[in-house]
Amino acid sequence: MASTRRPRHQHPTVVLFRVVDPTYPRARRVRQVLDEVTGGRVLTVVPSRASSFLVRCVIDAVRLWAGSQRGDVILLGEMQLASAPVAALVGRLRRCRVVVDGFIGLYETYVEDWQVTRPGTLRARRYGFQDAMALWAADFYLVDTEPRAAALRRRVRGRRQVVALQVGAPSWARPLPRDADTELRILYYGGYIPLHGIGTVVRALAVLARSTPFRATFVGAGAAREGVRADVLARGLGHRVTFLDPVPESDLVDLLAGHDVVLGVFGTSRKAAGVVANKVWQGLACGRRVVTRRSEALAPLRPVVGDALVEIEPGDPTALASALARAAELPSPQGPRAAERLEELVDTSFDELRDWLVRAGVAPSGQTTQTEVTR
Repeated sequence: MASTRRPRHQHPTVVLFRVVDPTYPRARRVRQVLDEVTGGRVLTVVPSRASSFLVRCVIDAVRLWAGSQRGDVILLGEMQLASAPVAALVGRLRRCRVVVDGFIGLYETYVEDWQVTRPGTLRARRYGFQDAMALWAADFYLVDTEPRAAALRRRVRGRRQVVALQVGAPSWARPLPRDADTELRILYYGGYIPLHGIGTVVRALAVLARSTPFRATFVGAGAAREGVRADVLARGLGHRVTFLDPVPESDLVDLLAGHDVVLGVFGTSRKAAGVVANKVWQGLACGRRVVTRRSEALAPLRPVVGDALVEIEPGDPTALASALARAAELPSPQGPRAAERLEELVDTSFDELRDWLVRAGVAPSGQTTQTEVTR
């Protein structure tokens, strides 16, 4: 839904809409680029926390209407696709361009990945409709990997601009020293959801235990955690696997420093095939070997990190066990510049967004830095 541009303000502004967690790595990265391009002319509309979706939409619409009075671009935050119609309506009335961060789709998450909603149900259809509405509402649509972007471009056939912004690693993820240890130390962190394929991980560790000394740490929470713990105990792995609750992002450095291998995702869903998880970027940037499922989404990373990235077929515990056994025999990944090269790769992926914002008139010269919050 391309909107008619209104005359450019003296100080153009990007309005952030429903950025619920500004500390989330994706939100931080996007905000950093917006500040850079606009000279800090970024206004944040405080998201409603109302429990009712309809009440939340009304409150958000009122706040966005007030906050976008001096805006030129409205950017809908990640994981908020259900609110795209509000952004589209206000954007049309205010003659603002609309950017939607379609980082995670509703249908692929709840129906295909988490499998908490059955295909064909009214709720599943609603998720699909909301995803389609979010794509239709955007002048500029953001996803996280090129395969996902290519699939959406085929759907819109040039009517929308769809761009992949690589997730990347946060600034704290830099090469870490290793402690000497005779056992392979394996780290899994993330939710106990099908995307991560934790069942494949447990079966692989049972195979690995026959030949290779190791210790594994599982970090995360979720309804399936106790079932995973029971499976670990049933397979005689209780003395090898430690379960930890989720930790603050600041504590991930210590966890990564104490392990040799980071486990990525091993699910078999469409979403699992198209994403590069945060922990994959973080593990590689910290100089750890990362084992994850094969995916064309990883293509840009392969030449940057070399043998630090190990890919296996999805859902195959035997292949995962073999990859971990080989990791125990290989020297630590080399290449202290890997973190820098990964950062360069991510930064380059934002160039198309930067160029679009400039063309939209959001980067005039001589601006001063200013951040405003609408309550």
